[in-house]
Amino acid sequence: MLKISKENLEKYTEPLDLDKMIMDGLKTQEDINDWINITVEEYLEDNDLEHFFYCLGMAEKAKNLLNANSKKTNVSKIDIHKILNGETQPQFNTVMKIFKELGYSLQPHATA
Repeated sequence: MLKISKENLEKYTEPLDLDKMIMDGLKTQEDINDWINITVEEYLEDNDLEHFFYCLGMAEKAKNLLNANSKKTNVSKIDIHKILNGETQPQFNTVMKIFKELGYSLQPHATA
Protein backbone atom coordinates (compact mmCIF):
# COMPACT_ATOMS: atom_id res chain seq x y z
CA MET A 1 0.00 0.00 0.00
CA LEU A 2 1.16 3.54 -0.69
CA LYS A 3 3.07 4.73 2.36
CA ILE A 4 4.57 8.16 2.88
CA SER A 5 6.87 8.27 5.87
CA LYS A 6 8.45 11.29 7.53
CA GLU A 7 11.81 10.19 6.12
CA ASN A 8 10.37 10.09 2.60
CA LEU A 9 8.82 13.54 3.04
CA GLU A 10 12.15 15.02 4.11
CA LYS A 11 13.77 14.22 0.75
CA TYR A 12 11.28 16.41 -1.13
CA THR A 13 11.99 20.07 -1.61
CA GLU A 14 9.63 22.95 -2.33
CA PRO A 15 7.49 22.96 -4.30
CA LEU A 16 6.12 19.64 -3.20
CA ASP A 17 6.22 17.19 -6.11
CA LEU A 18 3.08 15.11 -5.69
CA ASP A 19 3.79 13.03 -8.80
CA LYS A 20 7.22 12.05 -7.45
CA MET A 21 5.76 11.18 -4.06
CA ILE A 22 3.13 8.96 -5.70
CA MET A 23 5.66 7.28 -7.99
CA ASP A 24 7.95 6.60 -5.02
CA GLY A 25 5.02 4.78 -3.39
CA LEU A 26 4.16 2.66 -6.45
CA LYS A 27 7.12 0.28 -6.45
CA THR A 28 5.49 -3.14 -6.45
CA GLN A 29 2.58 -4.73 -8.24
CA GLU A 30 0.76 -4.85 -4.89
CA ASP A 31 1.24 -1.08 -4.51
CA ILE A 32 -0.17 -0.51 -8.00
CA ASN A 33 -3.11 -2.87 -7.35
CA ASP A 34 -3.96 -1.00 -4.15
CA TRP A 35 -3.67 2.31 -6.02
CA ILE A 36 -6.04 1.15 -8.78
CA ASN A 37 -8.57 -0.20 -6.27
CA ILE A 38 -8.56 3.06 -4.32
CA THR A 39 -8.83 5.02 -7.57
CA VAL A 40 -11.93 3.11 -8.66
CA GLU A 41 -13.53 3.39 -5.21
CA GLU A 42 -12.93 7.16 -5.16
CA TYR A 43 -14.33 7.58 -8.66
CA LEU A 44 -17.47 5.68 -7.74
CA GLU A 45 -17.95 8.06 -4.81
CA ASP A 46 -17.10 11.42 -6.39
CA ASN A 47 -17.39 10.88 -10.19
CA ASP A 48 -14.26 12.99 -10.69
CA LEU A 49 -13.20 11.72 -14.12
CA GLU A 50 -10.17 14.02 -14.33
CA HIS A 51 -8.77 12.65 -11.06
CA PHE A 52 -9.60 9.09 -12.15
CA PHE A 53 -7.52 9.46 -15.31
CA TYR A 54 -4.72 11.19 -13.42
CA CYS A 55 -4.52 8.18 -11.10
CA LEU A 56 -4.64 5.71 -14.00
CA GLY A 57 -1.85 7.72 -15.61
CA MET A 58 0.26 7.33 -12.49
CA ALA A 59 -0.34 3.57 -12.54
CA GLU A 60 0.59 3.48 -16.20
CA LYS A 61 3.79 5.41 -15.52
CA ALA A 62 4.64 3.09 -12.64
CA LYS A 63 4.20 0.09 -14.92
CA ASN A 64 5.94 1.93 -17.78
CA LEU A 65 3.32 0.70 -20.24
CA LEU A 66 2.59 3.66 -22.51
CA ASN A 67 4.29 2.16 -25.58
CA ALA A 68 2.89 -1.33 -25.04
CA ASN A 69 -0.62 -0.07 -24.31
CA SER A 70 -0.62 2.13 -27.38
CA LYS A 71 0.07 -0.88 -29.59
CA LYS A 72 -2.31 -3.27 -27.80
CA THR A 73 -5.25 -0.88 -27.61
CA ASN A 74 -4.83 0.67 -31.07
CA VAL A 75 -4.97 4.08 -29.39
CA SER A 76 -2.11 6.41 -30.21
CA LYS A 77 0.42 7.33 -27.52
CA ILE A 78 -0.63 10.95 -27.96
CA ASP A 79 -4.30 10.09 -27.38
CA ILE A 80 -3.48 7.96 -24.33
CA HIS A 81 -1.39 10.81 -22.97
CA LYS A 82 -4.25 13.29 -23.55
CA ILE A 83 -6.74 10.96 -21.86
CA LEU A 84 -4.56 10.35 -18.82
CA ASN A 85 -3.81 14.06 -18.47
CA GLY A 86 -7.47 15.04 -18.67
CA GLU A 87 -7.08 16.88 -21.97
CA THR A 88 -9.78 14.82 -23.68
CA GLN A 89 -12.60 12.56 -22.57
CA PRO A 90 -12.46 9.12 -24.17
CA GLN A 91 -15.25 6.80 -25.10
CA PHE A 92 -16.05 4.10 -22.57
CA ASN A 93 -14.60 1.33 -24.75
CA THR A 94 -11.26 3.19 -24.86
CA VAL A 95 -11.23 3.43 -21.07
CA MET A 96 -11.93 -0.29 -20.84
CA LYS A 97 -9.08 -1.08 -23.27
CA ILE A 98 -6.61 0.93 -21.20
CA PHE A 99 -7.91 -0.56 -17.97
CA LYS A 100 -7.62 -4.09 -19.40
CA GLU A 101 -4.06 -3.51 -20.58
CA LEU A 102 -3.14 -2.33 -17.10
CA GLY A 103 -4.27 -5.80 -16.01
CA TYR A 104 -7.67 -4.97 -14.49
CA SER A 105 -11.32 -5.58 -15.15
CA LEU A 106 -14.46 -3.98 -13.80
CA GLN A 107 -16.77 -6.26 -11.87
CA PRO A 108 -20.18 -4.76 -11.15
CA HIS A 109 -21.64 -5.45 -7.74
CA ALA A 110 -24.73 -4.27 -5.95
CA THR A 111 -24.20 -1.42 -3.52
CA ALA A 112 -27.54 -1.52 -1.78
